[in-house]
This record gives sequence, structure tokens and C-alpha cells, in this order.
Amino acid sequence: MDNRQKHTAQLTAELTDTKRVDSINILGVTVTNTLTVNEHVDRVLNNCAQSVFALKTLRAHGLNCDCLHNVFNVVIFGKTDVRCFTRA
Repeated sequence: MDNRQKHTAQLTAELTDTKRVDSINILGVTVTNTLTVNEHVDRVLNNCAQSVFALKTLRAHGLNCDCLHNVFNVVIFGKTDVRCFTRA
């Protein structure tokens, strides 16, 4: 004898207004509806290119090499270092 109750799923008004999207940002990584990260990689590369331009500008204005290396390590490695996700 089955004592479990039968439940019928009814969508509320909130759920019926839900829209489908082409991509979602999960923990800082953009994933598309086809499970690719091309959009994320393009965004990271664009951000890095802008940062490299800023570094060139800083160098043109006389910032010394040691300071440029420090800025590079913080800005560029901060955006591209995948190992930061695996550190304990």
C-alpha cells in the first residue's frame, strides 16, 4: 500500500516570468548556454590588454622598472593566475 501523497507541481507567477539567458557569471567565470567559456576568455584578454596599455602609459611617464613589475604582478597575474583557485 502506497501512503505517499501525490503532489502536482504548479508554477508560481514568479517562475513563469523567468527569462532564458545566453550566458551566466558563476564565481567570476562567464559560462554560456553551450557550456563554453569563450566569452569569459575574451573579457579577460580585453581587460589584460587595457592593463598593458596602462602599464605602457606609466612607463612613458617615467615609472621605474621595479614599480612596473610590481604593478604587472598585481594587475595581470591577479586576472590570469588560475592557481589562485586551487590554493589551500
